[in-house]
Amino acid sequence: MIIDRLMLLNTFADSEHNDDFINAVDPKTKIPLHGMFPKKWLAEVRVRDLEIQNANVNGYFLIDDAFEGQSDFLTGLVIKNANLSYNSIQTLPEDMFQSLNGLKEVKLSHNLLETLPSNTWVRIPALLEKVDLRGNFLVCNCSMNWISRRLNKATKLIGQCIAPKSVEFQDIKPNLAAINNNCS
Repeated sequence: MIIDRLMLLNTFADSEHNDDFINAVDPKTKIPLHGMFPKKWLAEVRVRDLEIQNANVNGYFLIDDAFEGQSDFLTGLVIKNANLSYNSIQTLPEDMFQSLNGLKEVKLSHNLLETLPSNTWVRIPALLEKVDLRGNFLVCNCSMNWISRRLNKATKLIGQCIAPKSVEFQDIKPNLAAINNNCS
């Protein structure tokens, strides 16, 4: 099955009150949170535009190694746009971009990210045009010096640093040189 756009908005409510199920459009249909979503379910579809917002995915499938080995269920997907904004995401899995060669835009805005570990960005898709990191709590230090080496110069990196003071509330990309100069 090919899906041009898949949107999951306000999907993962408090599992204690929902018996670990997601209520689908039809109230008689329930999708179990664990075991089926998203690994097995996404393996059955082809999605081009994936949007998951206000879903607290950090609390459901970015923990307990549920996103580990994501290439197993993303193989064959042709996702061009991934919107994971407003999800309380604190960390990104190392294999996040594996098998997402067609990805052009990733929105990670308004999460709880403090760092951008280089391991996550080892396999950056060559076609990546835009990374939106606005509304996170990014500490721009030497751990970000990989950006200049790995991110295509034409790729738009949108977001601001909250620390250190020298780059506080300033855009990340224009300040990479200043950040890198302070690294040994």
